[in-house]
Amino acid sequence: MTGRVIKSLGSSYQVSLPDGTEVTAILRGKLRLADTKAKNPVVVGDKVEINQEDEWVISGIEPRVNKINRSAIGKTGQEQVLAANIDQFLVVSSLMNPLPKFNFIDRCLVAAQAYRIPSVLLFTKVDLLPPEHNGMITEIKRIYSGCTDGIFFSNLKKQPADENLKAIFSKKLTAVAGLSGVGKTTLINTLNPEFQLKTGVTSSKWNQGKHTTSHAELHEFEPGSYLIDTPGLREFGLTEIDAWELGHFFREMVPFLDGCRFSKCLHDNEPVCAVKDAVDSGEITRERYSSYLQMLRDLP
Repeated sequence: MTGRVIKSLGSSYQVSLPDGTEVTAILRGKLRLADTKAKNPVVVGDKVEINQEDEWVISGIEPRVNKINRSAIGKTGQEQVLAANIDQFLVVSSLMNPLPKFNFIDRCLVAAQAYRIPSVLLFTKVDLLPPEHNGMITEIKRIYSGCTDGIFFSNLKKQPADENLKAIFSKKLTAVAGLSGVGKTTLINTLNPEFQLKTGVTSSKWNQGKHTTSHAELHEFEPGSYLIDTPGLREFGLTEIDAWELGHFFREMVPFLDGCRFSKCLHDNEPVCAVKDAVDSGEITRERYSSYLQMLRDLP
């Protein structure tokens, strides 16, 4: 029969069957070796073929519609897939404690755009933003307007989730990613307080979060509406992207690509580059362009 992976446990997986039953299954040996490029051959969101032998065994994986992946830490040439077969990708960042890392956000947006997955940004902890930094929200809106499908700001600890924010999750499967301590698990608890998932605190010494989600897991917070909570990340290295196509995954660059002299323009040192002209004219923000150049240099 066919089931959907709802939790990764490292050496085994929790799978939801068509009748709603949840079982724990292991991966058949040949599948572990089938894709040497992937650090984790089966991920939350995968639709799998499952059989009951001495124990439940995953014997096959259906082709994925899409995936969110990054380069595997310490594994040259390997990818780590965070989630598969999703409807949208939510990138969560806090405004303070820890501060937002915009290059991380930009890499997440590129990973989503590479598979044409709608993306949404959520900035949390607005209550911690000191008065002298109130302009940060305006700056974020200026930089990311037109780069994503939605931008939200929230104080998840003291306020219920905004109805407009809740509406974007309705009847969809959303993967949630972000740095440790930004409020991913708090968001899920806010959407359905019955979950009462464990949340952590942010280190005052290092100004960064501690991991409380150790494995990716799918939660149904209302009928037909799902979120995949992923472990907190420290970095997001891009994979499976060639240098010449990186600009295609920056939404604001796409309208200008045909204006470049070279079809595989890198928008760096090339002459007659419409993207660079758009940066000079303010049609593309310098912040996003600088982030693009950093990614370009970091590509393997």
